Amino acid sequence: MPDVPLLEVRDLVKHFTARPGRGRRTVAAVDGVAFTVREGETLGLVGESGSGKSTIGRLVTRLLRPDRGEIRLAGRDVAALSARAMRPHRRDVQLVFQDPYSSLNPRHTVGDILGMALRVHDTVPKPQVASRTRELLGQVGLDPAHAGRYPHEFSGGQRQRIGIARALAVQPRLIVADEPVSALDVSIQAQVMNLLEDLRADLGLAFLFISHDLAVVRHFCDRVAVLYRGRIVEIGGRDQLYTDPRHPYTQTLLAAVPDIAWLRGGGVRRSRDVPPSAPAVEPGPQPGCRFRARCPVAVPVCAESEPALTVRADGHQAACHVR
Repeated sequence: MPDVPLLEVRDLVKHFTARPGRGRRTVAAVDGVAFTVREGETLGLVGESGSGKSTIGRLVTRLLRPDRGEIRLAGRDVAALSARAMRPHRRDVQLVFQDPYSSLNPRHTVGDILGMALRVHDTVPKPQVASRTRELLGQVGLDPAHAGRYPHEFSGGQRQRIGIARALAVQPRLIVADEPVSALDVSIQAQVMNLLEDLRADLGLAFLFISHDLAVVRHFCDRVAVLYRGRIVEIGGRDQLYTDPRHPYTQTLLAAVPDIAWLRGGGVRRSRDVPPSAPAVEPGPQPGCRFRARCPVAVPVCAESEPALTVRADGHQAACHVR
């Protein structure tokens, strides 16, 4: 069915219970999120720390079970599947973690790490596991002869390449990349992003790309979804969203990116004034728009009802009463 998205998320909800001091309160990490990713498409998910980006990534890969909602993978809802029933579907979606060191078992060699994925999912006959492992290492730009080394014997960029190779081992259709380059030096970031670009082109992979780096997202993603306190407030095409942001929060994120005028002899400057930052402790659930306390264009209706994502004539979606 060509019209069925590879990934379709509907009304996704995940709450956690926190205990600050002696009290208990519920934190809505993800609160009614919906989006789609089609075959070969790359959707960027951006937002401040604590907005729920990584939680969405873990829900989509079913490392966490959602409280409510649907996660349709190639047309089938996997949100409520048990761990055993989910196993066949894990071949379709894989996760590349943010920390390339803690995500690798230090007691296992790289060959064992990649070989385990091949054996668990039975993707190649056992006699071919070693040769397939070497092929994966070469595919991500590493020396196949280093399969016998341990993770600590590699640099940070090399370890992230190993993490990417592990994700590729089961031949997925979708990769959830959770801040895959944020822990790397700038020059190494470029190398890893070039690798992901090549893999996307060669293998036709789809990506859910989670990042706080707006420059990387604009370079890599086809569409961008902006997340604020567990809800998507704007979603649209990459160029459209960056050149004509509709939601005040999206404008806040873009305005907070420093200009590089200092390279030309000037000071660091911004194209727009930056609204106030989020409070240290977010208030509990309240009616109305959750961004209104920081919004420079808030009106009385913003305190009365939460705006829904509305589709504009150009396909751009934004959740704002004013814009």
